[in-house]
Amino acid sequence: MRQEMSPMFVHSLKEVSSFSLSNEEHARDGCTQEDTASSALHRRQCLESYTIVVVEDGTGELHVNGKACLFHRGTVVFGNPGAVLTIAKCSEQVRLVRISFERFNMYDYSLGKGFYTKTSLAIFPNGALQPANSLRVMQLTADLLASGNNGDSQDHYLQNMRFYELLHLLSEQKRPLKLNEFQHAGIEQAIAYIRQHYNHEMTHESLASMVGQPSDFFADAFRIATGLSLTSYVAQIRVDKAKEILLLSGGKIKMSEIARQVGYQDGHYLGRRFKQMTGMTPQQYLKQPKRVVAMQYLGHLTKLGIRPVGAASSLLDDLSLPKKWRNGIANVGENTFALGKIADLKPDLIITHLQKDYEAFSTIAPTLVIPMERYDVCQIIGLLGGALDRLSEAEAWVNGFARLEQQMQQRMLNVIKAGETVAIFELYGNEVAAINRRFGRASGLLYHSLQYTPPETLREAVLAPGSGLCFKTEDIGQYYADHTFLFVQDKFGGQEHLEKLLEAIGKHEAKTARTGQHYLMDQAEYGPGHPLALEQQISMLEKLLKAKGRANRENSEKPG
Repeated sequence: MRQEMSPMFVHSLKEVSSFSLSNEEHARDGCTQEDTASSALHRRQCLESYTIVVVEDGTGELHVNGKACLFHRGTVVFGNPGAVLTIAKCSEQVRLVRISFERFNMYDYSLGKGFYTKTSLAIFPNGALQPANSLRVMQLTADLLASGNNGDSQDHYLQNMRFYELLHLLSEQKRPLKLNEFQHAGIEQAIAYIRQHYNHEMTHESLASMVGQPSDFFADAFRIATGLSLTSYVAQIRVDKAKEILLLSGGKIKMSEIARQVGYQDGHYLGRRFKQMTGMTPQQYLKQPKRVVAMQYLGHLTKLGIRPVGAASSLLDDLSLPKKWRNGIANVGENTFALGKIADLKPDLIITHLQKDYEAFSTIAPTLVIPMERYDVCQIIGLLGGALDRLSEAEAWVNGFARLEQQMQQRMLNVIKAGETVAIFELYGNEVAAINRRFGRASGLLYHSLQYTPPETLREAVLAPGSGLCFKTEDIGQYYADHTFLFVQDKFGGQEHLEKLLEAIGKHEAKTARTGQHYLMDQAEYGPGHPLALEQQISMLEKLLKAKGRANRENSEKPG
């Protein structure tokens, strides 16, 4: 593709500079001594001028206006004025050259007395370019850099010639930057296959055959779409998967087994690949402080003394967490709608409880999925402690909480009598959700800590791993309990439906000659199920149950 340069425009070279960046320096947002001003690019920079970035060495990920671009030696990235460039990830050592220039529009030049005005209109698309002669681009870049520090007029003349040749080469693309719809769909299909079958052997030929494209074209199209060769792309995914396994196991799985799981035959080879791409050994990675984004389990992390760089908005609304602690954490929104904000934070790790969000999040950073319906609070804090080098803190909390549970059991003897049943319901419109003991709402304290028993019809749904049970208001009789704890979602017409539920409970009690106890629960106080919230809920729950018991005794002692 050729993009013609209009003779009405004049280009003025502004600066040619280089900088080096290591994985370690990037992690601590440090600058090299070579060019402090230029190295500011790796933090986040809004471009004032047209900018060409040429990668001389190393690999990594650069964002242009939030869109990720994987880079390697020879990659050329372009940014128009106003574009935001950020280096999100880099290998052990990266060296880049930045060329900035300005463009002027000449008016009335045909009259011989024209004038120039500076323009910022886009020349090329923001992002990676694919020049037809990349070797010549690299040579011109090196020459521009070498002559940039000399004041010789001859060198200045040659520098301008090289600069204009470089612009000319960038205007001649090897092939369209945007693949056609069929080609793009084929690459997307291949990428999806790789992400699901990363531990299988695959070649350009096998993937090209799968998507119906010629093998030689597929190799180039894949590099255009991803910025990496197939080998490098698969290696990046495998190393990210190895990170997830290391973290989730707390480093307890041998490298040979992890290698087998991610698609390598040799643990030593995986170790070399791991260090090549991260700048550290797997053992060093485990102990390295992580930039964490918490889409769930913020309270668990808080108890471990880990402050995430970002968290879901609903977690930051949790009043059981210290305000000062929450104020220092970036609000990234909810679920996969948060991808842009998460990417800007350059996390090393994303933590979620939803498997459905894994694919989207894992394109940004290694992602731990800890399903809420599978683990209780003690198991979750243990998994997080092992993953984030806080195992001793996690074990200390688990042991301390076990003592709190024992003390609570002793104080609460006979508050709810043996044989009486307990149920925790949450109202969503005309539906009632029976809360599983792993989903907060004081369920862990009532079902696990105090060992209260749900009705037989709810036992499996609320005690076994799972997400609970939903039923219609009119079916409350099947799930009736002697003690019913009610949470109401007001935004779904909660008050109206609460009245209907209480009416249905009353009818059932009149029909069966039973009289139960009903507790209206505050979602803000009892909703969360993380360690900090549970510690606070113990005393609140004791007061609630004992006060209800006293009121019942006083009513029963009144003369009828």
